[in-house]
Amino acid sequence: MIRRFPTFGPVAALAAALLVCSPSRAAPEPTTAAAAPDAERLARGLKLAQIVQPRELAVDQSMRTLDRQAVEGLLADPNIKQMESEHPGVVAAMWKASRPILAEALAGSLPDLWNGLARVYAKHLSSTQIDEMIRFFQSPTGRKFLVEMNRNVDSRPMFRDMVRQEGQVGEKSYLETVSGAATAAASAMSPAEMAEIARFADSPIGKALQGVGSDVTKVILEWSNRSDPKIDARVEAAMVEAIQKFMNGGRGT
Repeated sequence: MIRRFPTFGPVAALAAALLVCSPSRAAPEPTTAAAAPDAERLARGLKLAQIVQPRELAVDQSMRTLDRQAVEGLLADPNIKQMESEHPGVVAAMWKASRPILAEALAGSLPDLWNGLARVYAKHLSSTQIDEMIRFFQSPTGRKFLVEMNRNVDSRPMFRDMVRQEGQVGEKSYLETVSGAATAAASAMSPAEMAEIARFADSPIGKALQGVGSDVTKVILEWSNRSDPKIDARVEAAMVEAIQKFMNGGRGT
């Protein structure tokens, strides 16, 4: 039986929680938005969500990351590892066969992530705060940090969770992955860029964003761990077919 292989939303969503692991050591201040978010603030929240997690990061970069790490991640499953030891190369064939389905599913589910994050931002942040955050993440420094964070993902902790927990990713391993990606991204920034990030993180706007970190994490994990039986079935069928072709000498082609 092939274990359910999810669309791996956490890789796609790392930058949404950027300042949870920012250089700032100051405790986040409580957020003070108006009571119920109106349509205008929801629209602003959606724009912020789309800026911190555009398709080119959420889908394209995530799939490139998985191209580097998915085979090793699948080998965390003892059954798959045994299969690979008996038939070297079969796991790469499984990944190649399932990749287009996972990319399609990830792209299709991205609006759900955007809308979930928009509701969090609109609930806890004022329109002015959201506009300031949009300006920062559209700046060269903010944009570069988002790109570097997504580029430097080490997905192994989350793969280990998926093996242990039937395809589910836990909060601890997700935050471990976020922290590692943020640390790696920081090393790609210049001292001046890191100083700019630190100033933003220490500002009232940055602290307000840190204050919604737990709700952002909840949205990301709920979205990431959501199961789609139709996608699961397609992935399993593609992997089974790849295994059969590989065993027959087709090497998954």
